[in-house]
Amino acid sequence: MAFVGGIGFLWQRRLAWDNLSAAGATVAAFLCTIALATGMYWARQAWGHWWVWTPRLTLTLMLWLLYVAYLLVRSSIESRQRRAVISAVYAIAAFVDVPLVYFSTRLIPEFEHPVSVSLEPDMKLTLIFWFVTVTLATAGLIAALHGRSQRQLANELARAQDRDGDGDDEAI
Repeated sequence: MAFVGGIGFLWQRRLAWDNLSAAGATVAAFLCTIALATGMYWARQAWGHWWVWTPRLTLTLMLWLLYVAYLLVRSSIESRQRRAVISAVYAIAAFVDVPLVYFSTRLIPEFEHPVSVSLEPDMKLTLIFWFVTVTLATAGLIAALHGRSQRQLANELARAQDRDGDGDDEAI
């Protein structure tokens, strides 16, 4: 969503797209943190190592660092328009890592991470259930963060309009 929001903002210059990008990056950083932390715990139990510098794990760590850096860059820029432009360009550039993480197991096979596995029917059902659950939860988190940002923006614009007498509703 950070990528989509970045493209949307650069195309239309509407802050709603910037808010979507920020919400998507926030949720992605959160989920990436969970994936890395639980993955390290599982790896310690399964293989006796907390971390192995395989391409997939290294690219996933890099993805997490890109999301965290995106959030830090956003918080360090005061001008709303400048923050939106820089964040949009950064989100689009950082997206390059997403397909690299996905294709890393196909392009560079590893012992620890097979390209595919066969699952029993009960496990397939469990996988489908949790895939749908996590996808809906992710969409809900992004929607909630985006909605909150949109309300904050509308309140700021209303205050500015009351103060100045000529707010810019087109910025939403």
